[in-house]
Amino acid sequence: MKSIKKLFDDLNNPQLSPNKRYPELLDAPAGNIKILYLGTMLNKMGIYRCILPKLELAKHGYSIIVNSILKDYDGNNFIEHYDLIVKKDLLAWANYVILPAITDDIAPLVADIRKINRHAIIVIDLDKNYHCLPQSSTAGIFYTIARQKKLIDNLTQCDVIIAADPAIAEFYETEIKKHYAEARPIFIMLGNYLSLYLFEDALQEAKQNTEAVPQPAPKKSNSIFNLLVYSEHSDFSDINSNRELLNWMQRTYPQVKLTVFGNVPAWKNKKPLRDVQHSFI
Repeated sequence: MKSIKKLFDDLNNPQLSPNKRYPELLDAPAGNIKILYLGTMLNKMGIYRCILPKLELAKHGYSIIVNSILKDYDGNNFIEHYDLIVKKDLLAWANYVILPAITDDIAPLVADIRKINRHAIIVIDLDKNYHCLPQSSTAGIFYTIARQKKLIDNLTQCDVIIAADPAIAEFYETEIKKHYAEARPIFIMLGNYLSLYLFEDALQEAKQNTEAVPQPAPKKSNSIFNLLVYSEHSDFSDINSNRELLNWMQRTYPQVKLTVFGNVPAWKNKKPLRDVQHSFI
């Protein structure tokens, strides 16, 4: 979390020169693949699919710049609520330009990118299926049918589409073929850095272990392990379904401290983590 905070503070410090905010512009080793993330938000999607990959892939032959990290403290904002500003030298530097799923018209941005850097590969990252959101949710209300159609149109203007799972890729590939027969973007899979399925598997394993053998005595340790949970409007059911696992974890490992990131009033009032010791930041 300290690395994420430092990156956020540096990118949002107007007193730092561009070379200080984006040291990769000057320090990228020869032969490294250069990736530029645009429109990264300080939320679950931004952390899992942009910031953590940047921090990890930088150790393995990639030079990665996150153009900016946009604040979203109440869970009510989406990328469309912000002005996307990017320096030309960042676009000229990148081999890959990765955009989030945007439902405003990206044609002018794509034209500018191709004008500045005709060799850049433009990528759109689909973290979820925007056509299958609960209609009563904040996202379901915002992403109207018109915005969903514009998303499909935007997808046809990129070279590569990253999908969080095969079902998302299959859905949008079908939609593109149905409405834009001439468009042929490449689809690739990239699961979330921390997948919800891992929690489901862990819960099953925990249940099997606790049913097969007596409940283990709490494991004592002087080390404190911090577990961070992201709270967005859409996370209630996911977190609520893992309450049993989190309770088991705290009983078995008292040194695990649970912290919830994001003060979303509606989410907090539902209390999906009732009976689980946790704190908010």
